[in-house]
Amino acid sequence: LALACERVGFIDLAIKHWQLSATAGDEISVKDLWKCFYKGKLSKVDLEDTLRAHKDSLDEMNSEDRERYNAWQDAKSGDDELLLGIYNSYYDGDINAKMLKKALKAHRMLSGGAR
Repeated sequence: LALACERVGFIDLAIKHWQLSATAGDEISVKDLWKCFYKGKLSKVDLEDTLRAHKDSLDEMNSEDRERYNAWQDAKSGDDELLLGIYNSYYDGDINAKMLKKALKAHRMLSGGAR
């Protein structure tokens, strides 16, 4: 939504969307907010408030949840369906970290060590 708002010129609305996403822990939104700050579209106070809320959100998540989410996001951005399935299973809690490592090792062997 933020990108759509930005494209049509509603930068203030885009910033609000990025702030909401950043507050929920989204890293890409934080980068977009930094860009807005450097362009003079976002005040230092608003950026600091959002960064504090972002940090609080990350602190609330335990490290396993955060790792699971980040791995899933990385897999989503690629085109490897098997890898995405492995990470989806981990993110959904169907497999634990130990099983994830074994599945990733097997995946590397199947794909010729490319990953």
